Amino acid sequence: MKKRFFLPILVLICTVMLLSACGSKNKTVENSVPNGTESRVDNTESTESSSDSGEESEESDGISISVTPPEGWEPAEYTIHFAEYWNGTASFMVMKEYFNASKLDEVVRQAKSAFPGSFKNIEYIGETESITIGGKDARKLIFTCDGGTTRVKYWYIFFMSGKEPYSVHFVDTIDSFETLTEDYEQILKSISFKND
Repeated sequence: MKKRFFLPILVLICTVMLLSACGSKNKTVENSVPNGTESRVDNTESTESSSDSGEESEESDGISISVTPPEGWEPAEYTIHFAEYWNGTASFMVMKEYFNASKLDEVVRQAKSAFPGSFKNIEYIGETESITIGGKDARKLIFTCDGGTTRVKYWYIFFMSGKEPYSVHFVDTIDSFETLTEDYEQILKSISFKND
């Protein structure tokens, strides 16, 4: 019984980690920084300093993002993303995207064109929604796709910093996703930007 439950969870985790790099043609892996730290990453230097605030902040390419997750969300031990947290089978990430577009609507168009190659049996729910994150204009896509042996649901939210695209995404099994929507909304409200 334990093996039957554990295997789909393991497959989901592996799938989410693999899919988190979608949309990248020439992606380069920057310095990996443990969550719960503050970091500046650019092409020439990397510095770290501790943070006891429970808040994640990372600066790269002229952007500094801060996010405070609700209780129950555990940071990924190591990540190349601005933030990566887990709560059971649910996860959220803040990451740079590598689409060749400087306008938000063009990023969404390119993403929707590329996603079927990365997400198996993708089905969009509703229309793309215009929202605001930390004072920035953003676009929210909601979709489901196959995640190993189970179906998963995504909130995939794009925003721009300067002319660079970034995303926040939330994913969980389709059966569990709705139980954490209040957390997802709280996380989105906690996101702020500095030195942009």
